[in-house]
Amino acid sequence: MNYKDKINNIREKLNRRKVSIGSWIQIPHPDIAQIVCNFNYDWITIDLEHGSGSINDIPNLSRVINNSNSSFLIRIEEGNFKNVQRFLDFGVNGIIFSKVEDVKHFEQILRKVYYPPKGVRGYGFCIENNYGKNKVSLKDLKSNPLTVAMIETVKGVKNLDKISKIKDLDAIFIGPYDLSISLGIPGQFKNKLFEKTLNKIITTCKKNKKPFGIHVVDSNPKELNDRINQGFTFIAYSMDTVCLGKNLINPI
Repeated sequence: MNYKDKINNIREKLNRRKVSIGSWIQIPHPDIAQIVCNFNYDWITIDLEHGSGSINDIPNLSRVINNSNSSFLIRIEEGNFKNVQRFLDFGVNGIIFSKVEDVKHFEQILRKVYYPPKGVRGYGFCIENNYGKNKVSLKDLKSNPLTVAMIETVKGVKNLDKISKIKDLDAIFIGPYDLSISLGIPGQFKNKLFEKTLNKIITTCKKNKKPFGIHVVDSNPKELNDRINQGFTFIAYSMDTVCLGKNLINPI
């Protein structure tokens, strides 16, 4: 299955309110990626905001993940928004943009994702098109990568109604830790303020018919099912560093 079909499958699930589950990688090693690929997640996200990877790791990770059944996504912070085209040229299938707060600024960033006339992305021989071996076509130029906006601050929640109305945005994604910190209650996910804010995000996304997701950081099947029951359909399930830390035994 090519990357366009993988992305279309994710979009079809989200549009039909079916659950799409992916996972998260912070250690940018191809062997880690290969192990996670064996679980056949819909998508695998490389964390370039808090993980130890950089743009230089993307080509090798691209070759591994794009040769699997999973789509290749990245999570980037604002300092990397300028590199959107480079990431896509390296074979990234979609981008999760961290800490989205301003709709006009974000719409300008999204223009870098799309080819003209919709956007300003340039075309050149690269990994994504097998260095020109895959001939360019109008259909390919209209094929859009997956785009997801992270809501993880009070300002982002305040502007969510406008952000979630962006037509070409595929989903909203909640960063629970940063959101709780922005609310002044770090890590207190059972706090009434956090739960009230979460419900506000859910209500706004449902009103605007925008799929919404969250990171279930711990590999906890109960929490995963709870989030699904809440209506979340774009869910990141655990990550490499958490699973590695949980399964090691301290012999002392």
